[in-house]
Amino acid sequence: MGSDLCIDISNLGGALTLEIADRGPGLERSALHKQNSYGLIGLAERAKSVGGWLDVSSIPGLGTTITLSVPLIDNTDSAQASNT
Repeated sequence: MGSDLCIDISNLGGALTLEIADRGPGLERSALHKQNSYGLIGLAERAKSVGGWLDVSSIPGLGTTITLSVPLIDNTDSAQASNT
């Protein structure tokens, strides 16, 4: 069984977006929310901490798509600069 992989990187609207998709076995829904598994949860938290987001969609037997988007402009620096 092959697992075609597609990686797409874009820079649109001031955000860097990375999408990784495969046609592998996919993930069970329970795997996306299992306790004591910090890989995807950690990625989502890191993305959120810089104003971005992470989306994971998967269909068992058809594959998985992970999309990460983060802003390219650091809003915290510009907010601090305007306050001085």
